Amino acid sequence: EWIETNGTELSIFDESAPPSKKYYGVKNQDVLSIGGVSAVKFDSSAVSGGGTHTLLQYKDKKKLIDIYNHIGPAGEGKAIPVFLYDQILSTFRFLK
Repeated sequence: EWIETNGTELSIFDESAPPSKKYYGVKNQDVLSIGGVSAVKFDSSAVSGGGTHTLLQYKDKKKLIDIYNHIGPAGEGKAIPVFLYDQILSTFRFLK
């Protein structure tokens, strides 16, 4: 639900895209668990490039953590490979 409120599948360059959104070009959404905490993983695009976000709410659900693997414009960035990003996510543990 948070993604539907704060993101859009429309490109940031699309004139009909709402300017109030935080994430543009949202695709490949997936719900997963990281260290026992529910999370949503998705790809997005922006003026400065794009990448993969993994969002999770922590503890009192007042904090939103965005673990972001950024890819620069036209793939010029130094993003880590997807398999390594996923491997890093699998190592996260959270204190209660």
